[in-house]
Amino acid sequence: MKKKFFISLLLVFALCLSFVAGAAQPADASAFADAKTYDAKIGHPMASTSFTQKVFTLFVETIREASEGTINMTIYPADTLVSSADAYDAVLMGNVEFAQFQVSYISGIMPEFIALEIPGLYVASEFKAFAEIAGPTLDAIFAKYGVKYLAPFPYSMLVFVGEKVVTDPVEDLQRSRVRVSGAWGGRAVSGWGASPMSIGIGDVPTALERNTINQVLTSWIATQGFRLHETAPHITLTQMQEILPGIIMNLDLWNEFTEAQQEAVYKGVDAFVNEGYELMKSEEAAFLDECREMGVELYFTTPENDQFYYDEAWKLADELIATTDIGELGLQLIEVLKDPRLAPGAGR
Repeated sequence: MKKKFFISLLLVFALCLSFVAGAAQPADASAFADAKTYDAKIGHPMASTSFTQKVFTLFVETIREASEGTINMTIYPADTLVSSADAYDAVLMGNVEFAQFQVSYISGIMPEFIALEIPGLYVASEFKAFAEIAGPTLDAIFAKYGVKYLAPFPYSMLVFVGEKVVTDPVEDLQRSRVRVSGAWGGRAVSGWGASPMSIGIGDVPTALERNTINQVLTSWIATQGFRLHETAPHITLTQMQEILPGIIMNLDLWNEFTEAQQEAVYKGVDAFVNEGYELMKSEEAAFLDECREMGVELYFTTPENDQFYYDEAWKLADELIATTDIGELGLQLIEVLKDPRLAPGAGR
């Protein structure tokens, strides 16, 4: 009887020790204990000194910390890892783990994305709302094509950089030659009464100098990166959205991650979208201050201007639906973009 009692005491004592030892550890201490460590690569098209590099660094460092060092990434700027045009194929095949996509390079094989090529379809100032509203549909489209969608790039507004500011699009763009991206961007420019021009962004400064083009429709980020305002010191800042860039990753790798590692990636996504947007606005303000110091003429579009571009964009969206098979998810994306939070005036 005493022997049995003694054994029972030992068992209780052992259980107590086990409980104390477990309680002494943080609740999530073992979350990554059995996780494989990954050394991945991620690329983007801009210079190592650009805003893009800064926000990608935020993304990478957040994930490294949140995953307790089990997901590490090396950033390759300036398309040194893979060209922007080949980024989707490289991620799909697993040659690159993470990359920045650009809608204008993938809409040819993913027609669901064509609507995002139309400038002015939603306002740039409501980026966070767009990320929330469109995220599930973007994820479903990319999943259909075999890759994992993570986040939209913290984009800004489109700007005209050219021989003069565009105060009245009906008058000022008539017979102008405007460099623009994408087939539907070209249709938008034609609808404004101008002639669309397809020129590589790196050749734009020379084209402006030679008067091959009168205006370029691009982002302030590209304007800063390629110093377009030094050649054409007249910038019109619109509420039209930049053609969507963002981050995708290899789907097999995503499925290989543990649940805790996937959660760490989502923490990186949250930082990329929210902190990244605030960083973008800070960088944008600094760029505009630089422009003012240089004597660059800046013009911010009026609500009437914004409504003009928006109305013209939705005419094109109706044309797109009538003439092009963009699939069920493409139609769903267009419906999503009708959210009133993405209309002119929402962010003013």
